[in-house]
Amino acid sequence: MIENYIAFIGSSLILILAPGPDIIFAITQGVVGGRKAGVLTALGLSVGNLFHTLVCMLGIGLVITTNPVLFSTIQILGSLYLFFLAYKSFVNRNQKFKLENEKVSKHLFYKGLIMNILNPKVVIFFLAFFPQFIKINSFNLSLQILILGIIFSLLVFIIFGSFAYFSGFISLLFKEKPKLVTYLNIISSIIFIALGCKILILSYNT
Repeated sequence: MIENYIAFIGSSLILILAPGPDIIFAITQGVVGGRKAGVLTALGLSVGNLFHTLVCMLGIGLVITTNPVLFSTIQILGSLYLFFLAYKSFVNRNQKFKLENEKVSKHLFYKGLIMNILNPKVVIFFLAFFPQFIKINSFNLSLQILILGIIFSLLVFIIFGSFAYFSGFISLLFKEKPKLVTYLNIISSIIFIALGCKILILSYNT
């Protein structure tokens, strides 16, 4: 079980580090409003993941206990979604890192929180990503999902918060070394493909 969590943390770190709208938003707030603004935004974004975790707890737990065939179907659809993300990451691998001209809000925590909660892609990603790290014959399924969600949310806060705190240096690094963004996107693409293949194998064996 420990190996499972190590694999989950390793995969999560790589995926969270991939340049995306959330991390760019956190860095933007850090550049425009200062370190505190960036960290508060990161905190809001990370807490928002707990909402999607609860959705997954209710959805996946119910499906597994009532309809294993439907769960396998969700796994297959999840793998296809991960393949789509892999394609998007690879196609956009040379996209330049750009900071949007966002205004600093006084309620940055809530802004990040609502931004994450209202993003349907997050819960879709969770439904695609979490099942492969769930052990059906192990302890309570909902508790497993909750643990994964808390771990993922903590990782998001640590990484997004660090990027926001050192936003000036990070933004300059990405601008001076655009190839770094390319490498991160390529690595993300490979990880998405690997995770998608793993889910297909798991769905075939269930």
